[in-house]
Amino acid sequence: PSAGTIVLSMEVDETAHLWRISVTDTGVGVPREQQGELFQRFMQSSFSSSSVGVGLHLTHELVLVHHGTIAYAEHQGGGSIFTVTLPTDASVYEEKDFLVPNKLLEEEEEHEKWKKEEEHLNMALEQEWLAGKPLNQRKVLIIEDDNDVRDFLRCEIGQYFEVDAEVDGKAGLEKARTSDADLIVCDVMMPGMDGFEVTRRLKQDFATSHIPIILLTALDDENKQLEGLKTGADAYITKPFSPRLLMARIVKLIEGRERLREKFAGATAEVRPAICSTDQDREFADRLQLVMEKQMDNAEFTIDDFAAQMKLGRTMFYRKVRGVTGYSPNEYMRIMRMKKAAEYLSSGENLTVAEVSYRVGLNDPFYFSKCFKQQFGVSPSAYQKGERAKAE
Repeated sequence: PSAGTIVLSMEVDETAHLWRISVTDTGVGVPREQQGELFQRFMQSSFSSSSVGVGLHLTHELVLVHHGTIAYAEHQGGGSIFTVTLPTDASVYEEKDFLVPNKLLEEEEEHEKWKKEEEHLNMALEQEWLAGKPLNQRKVLIIEDDNDVRDFLRCEIGQYFEVDAEVDGKAGLEKARTSDADLIVCDVMMPGMDGFEVTRRLKQDFATSHIPIILLTALDDENKQLEGLKTGADAYITKPFSPRLLMARIVKLIEGRERLREKFAGATAEVRPAICSTDQDREFADRLQLVMEKQMDNAEFTIDDFAAQMKLGRTMFYRKVRGVTGYSPNEYMRIMRMKKAAEYLSSGENLTVAEVSYRVGLNDPFYFSKCFKQQFGVSPSAYQKGERAKAE
C-alpha cells in the first residue's frame, strides 16, 4: 500500500552451499486457508485484487528448474515473506542444465559489455529527449500504479503531447479535476480503486465527464472489455500492447474530436456540439445555447456574465466549455454569433450587413465581416447573395 515497505535481503550459506533470497512486505498478506494454493497456475483470490495468478506460478517453476525451493510465511504485523533458496554447488546441476556449457563467464563478460554500451546510449537519448518539447499542446493524463510502465508511457506519449502522471486511482481523479487534460490513459488493475471505478467516477463527475478515456488492462476477456465500455471508456487496449497502437488510438480520439469541433463551427444548421459524449454534457451544451440565444444581441455580455448565468466559477466554466465544445468561451460566443448571423443573412429579410452585425451583438460591422469570413470562408454579403441565388 501507499507508504508501505518492501525489503529485499540475500545471504549465502557457505556451509550448506545455499543462497537465500527473501522479499518481505507490509501488504495485506495471504489468508491462511489460501496459502496452500499460492503457486498454482491461474490461482485468483480477493487478496490479490485482479491478479491473473501467473506470476507466482512462473516463479515457482523457475525455482524448481534451478533445483531450489520457494516458501511463504506470514510477516509479523501483517504482510508477506517469500523466501527462495537456491543451491550454489555446481555439482547439483547436470551438463544439460546449462544454456551454454563451459562458456558462462565469456557470455557474462559479453553481456556486461553490451549492457554498458546500452546504458551510455540510453543516457544520450534521455538527455536529447529532455531537451526537446512535445509536438503539440494537447495534454494527456496517465494513471498507472506500476513505476516502469508509467515511466515508459510518460516517455512514449511525452514525445507528442504534454503529459501528467499519477500513481493510483485516487490521485488520478484529483489530477483530472484540476489538470485540464484532453485525454486520460488509465490502467485497470490498480490497488484501492481500479480503472473501472476511476472511469465511472470521471464520467459521472460534471467537471470531467467530457474527457475521453483509454483503459489499459492485462484482462483479455470480453466481459471485462464490456464492463470497461459500460463505465464510459472510449477505448480498451489489452496488455501487452504495441506503443504504436496506443499512440494511434490517442491520436484518433483527439483528431476525431477536432473534426467534430470544426464541423460544429462550420455547419450553420448544427447547433449542439457533436463532441458531447454524455447526457450531462449534452444538457450543459443545451443550457449554453439557451443562454447565448437570450444574450445574442447584447454587446455588453461578458465571459463573467456567461459563467454567472451558468452558475459556475470562471475556471470551471472555461474548462467545461472547452471540453464540451472544443473552444474557449470567447471562441464559442463568436461562433454562435456567426451561426446566428448566417441565419439572418439567409432569412430573406434583406437585412444589411450592419443590421445583422448589431443583431448578433457586434457593434463593429468591419470586425463582424472579418469574423464571418474567417468562419465560413466568404464575406457576409457574398454569403447573402449565394443564399438568394439558391432560393431563386
